[in-house]
Amino acid sequence: MAAPAPTPAGYTIEKLTRADLPRLSEIGQAAFEHDTHTRMKMHEKGVTDLGSELEPVEYLEHLLSDPAVQMIKIVDSSGKMVGYSNWRLSKPRDPDPSVPPLDAPVSHPDHPVRASDPPLEQMRNITSGHMNGLAARANATTQSFFCTGISVDPATQARGAGSAMIGWAAAQADRYGARSWVHLSDHAGGVRAFEKHGYKVVNAVTVDLDAYATKAHEGKKWGSYTFRFLVREPQPQGKALPQTSEE
Repeated sequence: MAAPAPTPAGYTIEKLTRADLPRLSEIGQAAFEHDTHTRMKMHEKGVTDLGSELEPVEYLEHLLSDPAVQMIKIVDSSGKMVGYSNWRLSKPRDPDPSVPPLDAPVSHPDHPVRASDPPLEQMRNITSGHMNGLAARANATTQSFFCTGISVDPATQARGAGSAMIGWAAAQADRYGARSWVHLSDHAGGVRAFEKHGYKVVNAVTVDLDAYATKAHEGKKWGSYTFRFLVREPQPQGKALPQTSEE
């Protein structure tokens, strides 16, 4: 078993295990506690359990057994898990010139936006169509190493944990010679962390949350929310990749 991988920020990157799933859920809920997109959906549905909006444990357990998925955690000097990140490696593809470029407008046949649908469903199809449409383009023309989830405990944010995990993923993508991408929630700090490691925003969609809200919200406005699609092409001279434990 390889030793855990130290990072420049003083954290350690290790392979995530089933025993870490409760802590993963804690971090995910803390990270999205004040996310307006998540909160607006919960308000419209009339639910109060933030965990209901996150990935269920059964799905995470499935990911742990998927050989195409790499799930990592980042641990501080006290041994506490302060963040996690999940990445999937797609199959190699031959370039397909018929696929639209990543910066072209997006629509997805599985997510039609119909005026007859409930407002929340319309919004979901806009955002899900944006992600799935761009994912299909990005994965259709090359091999990709893409993010399916990343969160850092808010108490540890802006201290290098997220950047360390992104740097690990960028180096892994370079090892594979793969394009790397992420469909990122509206968080300026997250965008900057990815850009630091060579990711670039190539497409974005902004939704006016209030346009899809049907219930009063304490007299307040939800505001707008943006999802960004960031891409990093493989670098021939990528940084050396630290090994996770049990890799």
